[in-house]
Amino acid sequence: MINRHSLRIRIIKAFCILGFILSLFYAVFIYFGLDYLEDYLETDFYQQRIQNEFDHFLRQYRRNRDMPLPRSAYLSVYLSPSSMPSALKRLVQGLSDGIYEVKDITAGKEIEYHFIISEIPETHRRIYLFYDTGALEANRQRMPAIILVLSIGLVLVFAISIVIGIATSRRVIAPVIELADLFKKTDPDHLPTDLSKFHYHDELGMLASALEQAMRRIQLFNQREQQFTRNASHELRTPVTVIKGAVELLKQSPEYSKKPVIRRPLLRIERSIADMEDTVDSFLWLARGQAALKTDKKCDVTQLLQETIDQYRYLIEDKSLDVEIKAESDPHLTAPVPLLKIIFGNLIKNAFHYTVKGKISVTVKTDKIIIEDTGIGIESDILTRITEPSVRGPESHGLGVGLAIVKMICDRMGWKITIKSRRNHGTQVVLNFGLTCI
Repeated sequence: MINRHSLRIRIIKAFCILGFILSLFYAVFIYFGLDYLEDYLETDFYQQRIQNEFDHFLRQYRRNRDMPLPRSAYLSVYLSPSSMPSALKRLVQGLSDGIYEVKDITAGKEIEYHFIISEIPETHRRIYLFYDTGALEANRQRMPAIILVLSIGLVLVFAISIVIGIATSRRVIAPVIELADLFKKTDPDHLPTDLSKFHYHDELGMLASALEQAMRRIQLFNQREQQFTRNASHELRTPVTVIKGAVELLKQSPEYSKKPVIRRPLLRIERSIADMEDTVDSFLWLARGQAALKTDKKCDVTQLLQETIDQYRYLIEDKSLDVEIKAESDPHLTAPVPLLKIIFGNLIKNAFHYTVKGKISVTVKTDKIIIEDTGIGIESDILTRITEPSVRGPESHGLGVGLAIVKMICDRMGWKITIKSRRNHGTQVVLNFGLTCI
């Protein structure tokens, strides 16, 4: 598959990303919103509070001018700059009446003052009322705690997003999984064609409808293929049988033994009939499906190889070529004999055909067969594609389907074929049966 993650994982990721982005947005919004509101509202708040404190002090002062000036952790009143600390005296120097907000840095610490300078009408004396807001700026000191709470909220929202994503993905993916399980358990001969009636007219229903139409087309194709297989089996085998019977009759005639000019063509026809039978069998076996490949019968691999070599030995009658079969083991393979004859026949014929002189060795091991020759080899530009249909070398006189058929059979049976070759240095073919040999 192309996608690296399943649909379920992608849904969970989408919920997590959405939850994370939303929670992060709200956390940042709340943090900066609090900071902005504090800066925006504190000016009006402190100015109003200073004004109220000044009005209250003024009322008390008018009643009792001998009252002591108020002093507290937040509020201090002075009637002249001379009585102020030096730090405050520096702040009010040169200022006229009014309400002020001033920040002062003392000993490396920033202190924010809100103060009012006003004249007492009855005495024409000036009053200085300071309001220290540093102790009331606790919100700024609590910002790390606020950030911690917002971070915890972000993690909780992210965790909730994961839980919701998992629950939602299960619910969303469940019908798709059921649909996939249905197809896994479906017999190729009994494909489901009524899927749409079990689903609503939604996206899944559209998918079920599309699959239903595809199943109907596949079912029609299977029917046509089965019909073709039955017809081909009859129409191809009948003329081959007729020709084979005619050759048998000709071989029994007196002219067959008396006239070599007749004997040689008849032998060629007989061999061609055998090749045609193998080719027809191979195509029909492949067309019958996986069930036709199952068998309980065991085949003697070494014996079948020897029979195949003897069958095609006529191809090397005019060549100075040694053929050796080395049986290092005696494996018996659980597989249809016709399929093994097709594989062995194609491989042996290729070795015989493309090797002029030298040696051909067939090594039988417990789980594999190795066929090596000293022939002309395969060109490097087509070596990787040699098992594809219609791919053949310049010396080939066939249609390029022999090795393609071998590869198809191996794929269907779970076997592996490996071909190594060098031009003018021969070819090595390894047929590995895996665990199917005993």
